[in-house]
Amino acid sequence: MRSTLLAASLGSTWNLLENHGYNPDNYFQEVGLDPEKLMRAEARFDLDRAIRLFGEVDGLFRDPCLGLKYNKYWHPSQLHALGYAWISSKSLTEALQRLVRYAKILTEGLAYHMAADGDEDVITIEIDIQMPPAIHRLISTALAANLVSMCRMNYRQALNPLWVGFEHAQPPCAGDYFAFFKAQVRFGMEATSVAFDREVLDRELIGHNPQLAKHADQVLARYLAEHDKADIAERVKMKIAEMMPSGEATAKNVARKLYLSNRSLNRRLSDAGTSYRDLLDETRSEMASHYLKDRNVDLREIPYLLGYKSYSSFFRAHKRWTGQSPTEAASGTA
Repeated sequence: MRSTLLAASLGSTWNLLENHGYNPDNYFQEVGLDPEKLMRAEARFDLDRAIRLFGEVDGLFRDPCLGLKYNKYWHPSQLHALGYAWISSKSLTEALQRLVRYAKILTEGLAYHMAADGDEDVITIEIDIQMPPAIHRLISTALAANLVSMCRMNYRQALNPLWVGFEHAQPPCAGDYFAFFKAQVRFGMEATSVAFDREVLDRELIGHNPQLAKHADQVLARYLAEHDKADIAERVKMKIAEMMPSGEATAKNVARKLYLSNRSLNRRLSDAGTSYRDLLDETRSEMASHYLKDRNVDLREIPYLLGYKSYSSFFRAHKRWTGQSPTEAASGTA
């Protein structure tokens, strides 16, 4: 399954480019991202393309402290309902707990963890996404800076963390980090982390709105439920594709690979409006189309690559999918 990113979250990147005199539309289009999706709250971008965009921006600015500038262009609406749940929270502790709970709305490869350490609460930002070191530095710095900015917005601008840690080495512009966070900044750490005084995080915030926060939670829960429905179907199809050539792509085996019982898998697929049989058929159809276009794959090999025991079974299935025989599809004739 290809990972995705909440499209609106790239609003900061758009604003950053525009405010520095660049045409953001050109850079988005160049990596295959449709700028119109920025205006649709629930739209998502392909994560690999988004990382390419970050690479273009990093190369354009050539600033190792660029991530610190992102917070200037952040707005709660860029985080879907999570942004409004955040600003409506009773305390920063409650806001951070929401961030931990709903971080998946941004991208599947991002997680926040919150743990107590004496009088401190340490928020760790886990980025489980493959990317070049320079892009990791940019994104981890932007995420930490945005987190502190969000806390300052709810609490007051005078709020400073106790310390901040980054995985990357100390850059030449380290002074900019100290100036922004107004706290001890540690480089070469095992994870990107921000620590706050727990007593500060627990203080009740002026203007919090429990009703609005509850409504935003409900919106987030619905959005993630829909996202998870699509997610389980794609994860099953991915496992089917992996296991199909060996003939082991049974529902029971796929469920085990996904750490689910067969019953749980069937229930989740039913909730998503599909079934294992439908996904198996869909995956076979998609892979058949791919193999038939590949001149390096012999036509007689395809049934076995798709988990069929005979060519005749594959022939009947292909006629059902497309109205054509495999031979006609391979030759491009009707």
